[in-house]
Order: sequence, then C-alpha cells, then structure tokens
Amino acid sequence: MSDAPSWQMGGGQRFFLTLASVLATTLMSIDIMIASVALPQMQGSLSATSDQISWVLTSYVIALAVMTPVVGPIAARLGRRPVFLAGVFGFTVMSVLCGLGWSLESVVVFRLLQGVCAAALVPISQAVLLDAYPPSRQGEAMAYWSTGVMVGPVVGPALGGWLTDALSWRWIFFINLPFGVLAFALIAAFMSRARPDRARPLDTAGFVLLALTLGSLQFILDRGEHLDWFDSTLITALVLVALGGAWMYLVHSRYTPHPFIPRELFQDRNFVACLVVTTVTSGVFMANISLFAPMLQNVLGYPAREAGLMVAPRGLGVIVGVAFANQLRRWLSDRLVIAIGLSGAAAGIWWMTTFSLEVDRDHVLAVGITQGFFYGMMFVPLTTATFATLAQGLRTDGAALIQLLRQLAGGIGIAMCFSGLVRWGHGYTQDLAGRVNLDADAWWAVLADQGSASTALLKAEVVRQAGMLAFLDVTRWLSLLLFATVPLVLLMRRGRSHADAVEDGATPIH
Repeated sequence: MSDAPSWQMGGGQRFFLTLASVLATTLMSIDIMIASVALPQMQGSLSATSDQISWVLTSYVIALAVMTPVVGPIAARLGRRPVFLAGVFGFTVMSVLCGLGWSLESVVVFRLLQGVCAAALVPISQAVLLDAYPPSRQGEAMAYWSTGVMVGPVVGPALGGWLTDALSWRWIFFINLPFGVLAFALIAAFMSRARPDRARPLDTAGFVLLALTLGSLQFILDRGEHLDWFDSTLITALVLVALGGAWMYLVHSRYTPHPFIPRELFQDRNFVACLVVTTVTSGVFMANISLFAPMLQNVLGYPAREAGLMVAPRGLGVIVGVAFANQLRRWLSDRLVIAIGLSGAAAGIWWMTTFSLEVDRDHVLAVGITQGFFYGMMFVPLTTATFATLAQGLRTDGAALIQLLRQLAGGIGIAMCFSGLVRWGHGYTQDLAGRVNLDADAWWAVLADQGSASTALLKAEVVRQAGMLAFLDVTRWLSLLLFATVPLVLLMRRGRSHADAVEDGATPIH
C-alpha cells in the first residue's frame, strides 16, 4: 500500500505538504550549483589545490547518481514517509557539518553523505504531490514542484556568490538549516502514515551493477575534461567499467523476475516519450546555464558576483512561465503547450547567437528571461504528461528514474559543451592568430614575449574573440538539438484540453 496521502485530504494539509515538498526539492536542486562559486574561497580556507577542492562538487553529484535509483525500491519497502523524513533530516545535518568542516577531507565526506540523503528528496516530493492533488489539479501541483526544480540551479550561483562575499563559504551550507528544519516538521506533521509494501523484493545485484555504472559515468563526466579525457588511464579504465557494468545490468534485468528498475515503466509509451524529451531538455537547460555565467566572466569581463546576478533573472522568467502554462492548459492540450514551450526555448537559445563582445546588459537580461519563461512553460505540462498514464504504485520509481536521467543528461551536456568550447576556441585562436600574422608559429613566438604589454593585450583580445566565436557555435548546436525534440511530442498520448476534461469530470490525460 502506498503511504502517499489521498488527494481527498483537507486544503490545509495539502498546503503544508506542498510547502514541505517544494522546500525539499529546492534545497536539493540549489545545492548542486551553490558551491561552485565558493570554491576559490574554500580552496584558500582549507589549504587545498584546485584539483582537490573540485571534489566538493564531485562527491555530491556522484552520490546523487548512485543513490537516486535506489529511492523507489527503498520507499516501497519502508514507506515514503520515513524515507522522506530521513532524507530531509540527513541532508540538513550534513549541510551543517559541511559548514563546520575543519579540513578538506571532512567537507568532502560530509558532502558525499549530503548527496546520499539528497537523492530521496526530489523523487519522493514529486510522487507525494502527484498523490496529494486530484487528477484535475495535478498540473497545479507540478507547477509548484517545477518551480523548485528549475529555479534552484538558476538562483544557486547568485545566492552562493552573495553569501560567500557577505559572510563566508560556510554559510552556503548553513543556509539550509532553517529550511530543512521547517520541511522536516511539516512532513512529520502532515504526511500520512500507511503500511509499506514489504513483499517487494530488492534486486541487490542490480543495484550493485547500476551503482558501479552510474558512479563511473558520473566521475567521467565530472572529471573527464580536467584529466584530458582518454589521455588519462583512469578515465579510459572507468569508461570500460561503465560499459561493462551497463551491459551486465541489462542482461541481469532481462532475466531476473524483479529488476531494480521495474520493466513496467518502459511498457508505457507515453512515459517513455516524455522521458526522452525530459532527458534532452534537461541536458540542454543545464548546459546552457553552466555556459552562461563563464561566458559573462571570461569573455565579456563581468565580475563573478555581477555575472551571478545577471543569471538570476532567468529564474523570474521560469516562475512566470510556470504560472502562464498552468493557465494556458485550460484551453490547449498538454502536447501543444509542450511544443510551444520547446520551440520558444530553442528560439531563445538561438537568440544568444546574436551576442557579440559589445552586447549590452539589457540584451543579456532579455535573452535570459525569455529562455526561463519558455522553459517554465514547457516543464509543467511535460511533467504532468509524464505521469498521466503511469500507475500510482510506479510513481516513485518513475520520478527517481527521471531525476537520474535529468542529472546524467545535465552532466553529459555540460561536459560536451565545455569540451566543444575548448576545442573550437583553440581552433578559432589559431585562425585569428593566422589572420594577424600568416606565420602562426611566428605569431605564438611573439606572444611568448611577456615583456611586451601590447603583445599581452593583443593575445588577450584574440583569446576573447575566439572564446565568443566558440560560445556562439556551442549555442547553435544546443538550439538545434532542442528544435529536434519537438517532433517527439507527437509520440505522447493525445488527449483533450484540461478544461474539457475537468468539465466532463474525467481525468485529463494528454
């Protein structure tokens, strides 16, 4: 029996449970990015090298990747409520311990455990909200939940930069304490208890194989660029481990009676179609956000704090887009709203190809807000459509799988985009150098003369021009990839508009 509360609960209970779920979702999503801007200060405080301090980020994302798939089976056996409470409690405690960290090793260990606990927050909060609202209001529920998922990565860098500058890096972790305590209290008070399904077997072998695969893959994505990809023996070995683990997991899941990820998820065509679209859009969304701030700093010369503030208004666009989509769904089918959102988001990314080294702040802000608006507009109906035909008992497993693929897609997108920036940037640098002096070798020999200030300035300008050209190339590819996902909307289940379904008293499946 599911321990998710019935959607027939009272309005007050639903409100507080919604608040708790959105808080938990926001805490998890914001902590993925918030530490990135504090790494330089942490490096000095903890006497770490640039390579060592990056493990503060790597440990968190690897723990998330490994533990997210296990949320569904554990929640089924123990019950959503105790797993949700344990996740929020552990996340909050580990956040405080990260802030109190006395050495690099202690912070990395606490950060790893924080990721283990955070893995439960997003899948369970999404499943809880789907069960807490009646079918006619599930779009509203996903609007609340989507705000936490999408605003977190956008607000994280700006909030982290402000806390680091105004207080210290330790406060990027301490800030979680009051919100974690509030979320825990609300879940304990308003989430109903029910008998868990202890009859469901736990596929231990499947978990080990999947954890081995995902842990290796996440390490490759997070550290591959730094270690020079296949020039590194470690990366090459981990690629073989990931491929071997994936193959063994697929073979194991084909023959075991109760695989770790239920087969029923992949028998729902609508769920699979939405899963593909969500994976692609998540990869593009995270890659686009990750490219935006470095472009502002490294190419346009914005200070780190100002760059973070320039990214933040995108979150405002997301909030407005979420609210607009929820209203638009009253007259249009989910498929049409998703298609409009996808096309608008792709066009918003393409708009970035108009950037130049002289682009003004208003232009940058307008592009960011527009992208956020269409992403928010797309995300609500897409999330609702994903679970429209999925059995209630599979919602936690489905949410965990979506969160896992969303995270991996983000890692792949970021890794590929930064690799493209490096490769194309180097090519453009060579090309621009050749235009200044046809003998490129002689050009670089001149640039090696650090005694010439004019030469140094010229070199910096060439690198800046090349960086902008590489950024524009990557942006074009991201836009085209997002445009290419629009036809996949046709594979989703077709249905009536939300208003028609509610009027007829039926479940609005789109």
